[in-house]
Amino acid sequence: MSDSGLCVKCISGYLHEGTPAGTVREIAGTATYVAPSPATPSDKTIVILTDLFGYKLPNSRLVADEYSRAGYNVIVPDILHDDGMGFDSLKNVKNLTEMFEIVGPWLQNHGPETVIPITDAIFAELRSQKQKIGIVGFCFGGREAFHYAATDKVDVVCTMHPSLINIPADAQKVKKPISIHVAASDEIYDAAKSKEAAEIFEKNKVPYENRIYDGEGVEHGFGIRADLSKAPAKKAKEAAFSATVAWFDKFL
Repeated sequence: MSDSGLCVKCISGYLHEGTPAGTVREIAGTATYVAPSPATPSDKTIVILTDLFGYKLPNSRLVADEYSRAGYNVIVPDILHDDGMGFDSLKNVKNLTEMFEIVGPWLQNHGPETVIPITDAIFAELRSQKQKIGIVGFCFGGREAFHYAATDKVDVVCTMHPSLINIPADAQKVKKPISIHVAASDEIYDAAKSKEAAEIFEKNKVPYENRIYDGEGVEHGFGIRADLSKAPAKKAKEAAFSATVAWFDKFL
């Protein structure tokens, strides 16, 4: 890891098999993957804030479909201006030097000042439709998950292996129910940060949960880019998904 809040695992992982069942349409001026409508009409929308690979990553669309089957409206907006990292990076980056050669220049074009206007507009559009809003931020999207957990623009927040965050500062601002899922080996949101954040949430009386997962293949990125051929990684991914659904069921 580096002081940047990134690690090699931010830009590595596995593509998942399956065919997303939703469509892409424009919402608040942004291209957005829209999962199939839930079986029963809902006034609750889950917004997935993606990792560095963006809204075209099949994994992100497939997990959106899963949340839809759990009974929610689900969308995956293009928060990266059609500039997600190339999928070939998933297997090719071996160390921090290589990671920064790729991500460093890219990241300069994708600060909060480029993402927040997109998500603000989408959340405003959803509010105009009387929707309650939950978000799931994966990796890069975890930065915005913490940002919105400190606002009234959303109602509930979940994040898996967040990157680019600052603990304690970001935790101090949180006021919405927040569910955080990380690997025991996570180099960014490690055990010390998890403990520190938990103490802050308890002091501030913020509903929270910190879930930590372990086992072969369970590493930063497991919630969206896990090697599903490894049983512990597959189990952790499924457990994290189920826990976030339970969190939304309780608070959204």
